[in-house]
Amino acid sequence: MAVKAKITSIAIQPGPTCVFLGYKSSGITAKSLNHREIIKSYPEGKKDDWAGLYIAEDRATAEGYLPDSLPGNGTGDAYINLIYIEASTVKNFDGKGRKTQFVDITGSEIADPNVPQKEKARLVRKALSDIGVQIPESKPLIETLGLQGYLYRGPHTSTELEIIVPFNFINAKLAISLANLQSFKFKGHLPVGNPVLNPALGITNPDTPMNTRQALSLAP
Repeated sequence: MAVKAKITSIAIQPGPTCVFLGYKSSGITAKSLNHREIIKSYPEGKKDDWAGLYIAEDRATAEGYLPDSLPGNGTGDAYINLIYIEASTVKNFDGKGRKTQFVDITGSEIADPNVPQKEKARLVRKALSDIGVQIPESKPLIETLGLQGYLYRGPHTSTELEIIVPFNFINAKLAISLANLQSFKFKGHLPVGNPVLNPALGITNPDTPMNTRQALSLAP
């Protein structure tokens, strides 16, 4: 299946509310279980084509990210966070109103772990060029998409999607917030005990559709 790209615009209603975007596992989470918190900065790490904040569209995929957030000895706490776009700041995304612009990528090559990341980036650049979005080879792919006002959405596996939020959206736009969904403990890379749901959410099943529920209030 050839790699294809299209632009999807998601309109967001004005107001101080937030719009659910996805789940992210991490070694960090909201300090209070009762509030969501604006992400004011995020460690960028190395600058490469695929650098960004990785978000899963479903909780099971986010759980698969958990080992990546642990220290080298595999012992510590990890979290699945609910990730939100703050509607009150979405106008900062592209200057064209309260819409979030996604670059949607399809193609089995992107989900194939045997295809090198550099080749995946080349295929995505070609697909973007076909729809008029130019990303120079000399510029990091995700970062440059962010500078042009786009978030990336594409295959994580053959059955799962992931979103990559460019770091400049977080560190400059201040349009992303998180709230704790579940807490996990690991010892020697193995899970210990049962994950704990955030009681403030008022749910008993972690797979309850959170985009249909009232969000926790922003931290004061």
